[in-house]
Amino acid sequence: MPSLLPSETKQSISNFPKTNNSSTMTSFKQIVTNGSKPADQSQTTSTTTTTKSVVVISKSTTMPDVAMALVKQSKRQQDEKMLEEKRKVFEDLELSTIIGTGTFGNVKLAKSKTTGEYFALKIMSIPKMVQLKQTMHIRNEKNVLELVNDSPFIVKLLCTYHTNQYLYMLFEYVPGGELFSIIRNKVKLDTKAALFYAAEIVCALECLHNLQIVYRDLKPENILITRDGHIKLVDFGFAKRVMTKTYTLCGTPEYIAPEVILQKVRKTNKSIFYFLSEAL
Repeated sequence: MPSLLPSETKQSISNFPKTNNSSTMTSFKQIVTNGSKPADQSQTTSTTTTTKSVVVISKSTTMPDVAMALVKQSKRQQDEKMLEEKRKVFEDLELSTIIGTGTFGNVKLAKSKTTGEYFALKIMSIPKMVQLKQTMHIRNEKNVLELVNDSPFIVKLLCTYHTNQYLYMLFEYVPGGELFSIIRNKVKLDTKAALFYAAEIVCALECLHNLQIVYRDLKPENILITRDGHIKLVDFGFAKRVMTKTYTLCGTPEYIAPEVILQKVRKTNKSIFYFLSEAL
């Protein structure tokens, strides 16, 4: 499919080194992004040693208890191994310029010292998230991105890691910039380009809606353009799974449909049509 990027944007992107996200995804598939806390060890009296595991038992311990203790011990060892693998991945990154900012931190361009591939590293302050009571939104963002990681129109989350102070989310790098910048530079998109972008936005939302996920912050600033001119939806801080209904008013006021602000939404919500007609 031919690229629909403006010529000046294509020229600036063409000089940027290409990355092989398919090989990167293969290497990251072995790292599970669902970090879990180590299980508590049982507090008893005597010990019995098995191969590569230590199970603590007492007179009242039954065989199911021993089996459960072995499972917990094995899971704890797997968690420690995955944490070490994640640490090595993030230590291999060389950070450079800031390519995005947010409430809890910023997004930096990162380069792998081993492969030379480029990524986008989102760095968020954990104390600030706790202070603003936004931990649930961040958890929802991570869970949603893991569910839709195979969509071609949604940015791919490759790996996550955290320290006592910061939460790190490693994404594929999208070098084309925001759709907002393209619209601002061109003043108005031609019909062909507007229809193309609108179709891909609808495809991204269709993927989310099939999983009962609402995005709730659709705007040109959250739509990035790939090297080939296709869209990537980013920033899932407001996204969540809704099995029935939700009445929370959230998003960016400039892009919220009037009936949503006035709380007069009926069976047919025209928010997406409002966005596509006004923004594109």
